Amino acid sequence: MKVLYITPNGVANTSPQIAMAELMENRFERMDLFVPGRNPFPSVKKDWDVIFTAMEATVPLGYQLSQQLQIPVYSHWEWIPPFRIYGYSGGDNPQNWGYRKEHIAGHHKNISYYNKYKEIIDCAIKSNINSCAGHVCKKIAQEFSGNKLPNCFIKYPSSPIPKDKDRNNEKENYFITVSRLVPNKRVADLAYAVKKANLETSWVIVGSGPEQTVIQNILKGSRTKVRFYSNINGDKKFSLLSKAKFQISAWHGLPQLEAALVGTATINLEIPYIRELYGDSLVWAKDTEDLAEQIKMFNSQPKLCTTQAEILYEAAHTNKLNINTLEQGADIIENTLKKII
Repeated sequence: MKVLYITPNGVANTSPQIAMAELMENRFERMDLFVPGRNPFPSVKKDWDVIFTAMEATVPLGYQLSQQLQIPVYSHWEWIPPFRIYGYSGGDNPQNWGYRKEHIAGHHKNISYYNKYKEIIDCAIKSNINSCAGHVCKKIAQEFSGNKLPNCFIKYPSSPIPKDKDRNNEKENYFITVSRLVPNKRVADLAYAVKKANLETSWVIVGSGPEQTVIQNILKGSRTKVRFYSNINGDKKFSLLSKAKFQISAWHGLPQLEAALVGTATINLEIPYIRELYGDSLVWAKDTEDLAEQIKMFNSQPKLCTTQAEILYEAAHTNKLNINTLEQGADIIENTLKKII
């Protein structure tokens, strides 16, 4: 089988989807990776049997190429952000997603976002088969499109789940969050909880973005000192996670798992999609008030942190999470492509 694999570029010219392509390269007779904007289209090679397009931005391109070349296409889109389609079916008020009043005008019935996501879903529907990242995601798209999406199946995120990480590092006097600092990640909501808990400790944030100033302003006068680490990944990130007493998270999919792999528990704001991924293996806070109380409790009870980290670690290694290993994710892609050729 000869596969054309199309996906957008990511930070530092890589992404989980690009990494997946590199992992799968030897599974096929030939696989050509096309990353628009990073490398030229492999126009001299037009003998592909099938196209796989990963992520929303390249779904229309993959579908259009499949029509030109008269070959089948499998389109994977993660989700349609409800705050982008506010005012349309399936949309939701951006203020429920970490945005503030000054952002509302640009989101309400934004025709550019509407046209963008309508094209993505229309092309996914017309693909031979498509997938999204969860039942919550599919429901939003069904409401937005007015289509039941019968040819869409659920393909949960994939992540490395190594067993060789050091899980016994001595804990230091801080807790942690790993996140891009943009409104919909809701790190500002976490900051309000941290401010209310007001502990004599540090909050380490691994990530950067426009919300950094907002977070700093929220924590003015707090006894909890915030420390930002940008452009940190790999071993350094895992080292920071492993030495943290615990992690606090909101709209984040994989840092909770990464923390458990190095012996660190996570308290998560109650968010339906994150609960779909993790079930009861995380500690949930129903709102920022509840999160503030959980922060105080976890900070004072090291044994509780250890117990909760073990629960999530065990769930990860007994296939009880709706998160695939990299090999499982690759198997799903390969088997789906075989079905449609």
